[in-house]
Amino acid sequence: MSTDADVQRQIDDIQPLATDLEADHEQAKRTMQAVVNAISGPLQKHNAAQVRPHLETLNDVMADYAALVTRGKDLAIRVNRLQADDAGGRTAKALAALQQKLDDLRGRMDRNYLSLKDLQNKANEEVERNKSSFAEAWAEMEAYLDTNLKLHTTRLQQIKALHELATGAVAERDAKELAQIQARNQDRTTWKPTAADINSRLIQFFGQRGAEVGPDLQQQLTRDRVKFDKVATQISQLGQQIDTHFKAIEALAIKPIDANKAAVAMDLKGQVPRVKKAVDTHPLIDGLDALAKDLKLKVIGRDLLNKLKKARLI
Repeated sequence: MSTDADVQRQIDDIQPLATDLEADHEQAKRTMQAVVNAISGPLQKHNAAQVRPHLETLNDVMADYAALVTRGKDLAIRVNRLQADDAGGRTAKALAALQQKLDDLRGRMDRNYLSLKDLQNKANEEVERNKSSFAEAWAEMEAYLDTNLKLHTTRLQQIKALHELATGAVAERDAKELAQIQARNQDRTTWKPTAADINSRLIQFFGQRGAEVGPDLQQQLTRDRVKFDKVATQISQLGQQIDTHFKAIEALAIKPIDANKAAVAMDLKGQVPRVKKAVDTHPLIDGLDALAKDLKLKVIGRDLLNKLKKARLI
């Protein structure tokens, strides 16, 4: 049977996962709201051509959101298996608070998912009620490109922010944080549609519709092809920038610090074993704080960190 100490350790392990889930949920809510705003107008106007591309984005958002719901369920299962020995003790209170936090979060996620599902059903019904015509296909492609240009712009902003967090984790020498960020970075491999997907669809559109259009619309089709190709090029460039950040995050690593050089830099030449233990700690600041306390130095970990920076060891 688990002791309160065992339960508390598990709570400490689950707590950051719950915090990450809450942060990811807030980000997903913003993405979800943007999709809802984009699709609501076409739905109200019964414009199936513009509903379709937003529906594709909505389907992707729902898949991402379903993954969040599953994460919440898995965390709840882990938490509900825990039971503190002392019902009135600190561990029991911490467990209850964590259970309440997860219950509240899961409740919000479930309600949002049901709302998305309802919207998806309405969008599917609208699409089924309307057969595609040439004019609809034309408007659909324009809306599809516009939606994905905005989506790729947003994704670039997201991965830039993730890159900054990863760089910060390296600077703080926080291996655990860096590993979590690099795991989140792998979401990039599931992002759809890709620039290649969009370009392929555009080629197919002009191949199919070009054969259907009459002489009176050929000039307009030619003009729109230039416009559409320009947007597709912008999306491709954004995709390349996204890939650059993805690869940079993936390549980040925390290099070991030479304990002997660190000891010299911090004026602790006779304390190499203790210095090595400190510089091998993640995050580094915790190890340096412990070192300063252990040696009863008149400085704190941040001061030692600055000395390492000045010596260009980090």
